[in-house]
Amino acid sequence: MALPPYIQPDLQTWLQKFRFSTRIEPRFSETDAFGHINNVSYFIYFEQGRLDYFGELKLLDHWSGMERAKSYPVVADLACDYLQELFFNQAILLQVRTASIGRTSIELEYALIREADKVLIAAGRGRLVNIDTITKKPTPFSSEFIQLIQSYEPEFSSAMIE
Repeated sequence: MALPPYIQPDLQTWLQKFRFSTRIEPRFSETDAFGHINNVSYFIYFEQGRLDYFGELKLLDHWSGMERAKSYPVVADLACDYLQELFFNQAILLQVRTASIGRTSIELEYALIREADKVLIAAGRGRLVNIDTITKKPTPFSSEFIQLIQSYEPEFSSAMIE
């Protein structure tokens, strides 16, 4: 199967860009009738990885207490490219990284790797938009947010998404 276009310039170079990883053990309930991990489960893994990644960067603290937060990110789009089969009882490593950030949105990439043989099972990408809690419209990220990302992701591209 061909690699998705965002894996650049090649698979190994792309994988080396990831600094954050979290381990996930698929549950039996996440399998389909054929014994595969159901395609919907990958999006749940991406969500868990995103939360773990933001926790590592101390960004969850930034948004804690929604009554105090002036803005928060919401998923605007999310895609998954399925490359290999995955079955119950196959632990995975989910890698997450910031690919780019704009004034009001952030692009994340995901690499789902089978732990036993280090094979890339799936790759994903998604965009989150920072939303004002009152107007519900896109609003710029705080300088603190951007600094936290930049300090964690030294190779991070500051190219504007918007």
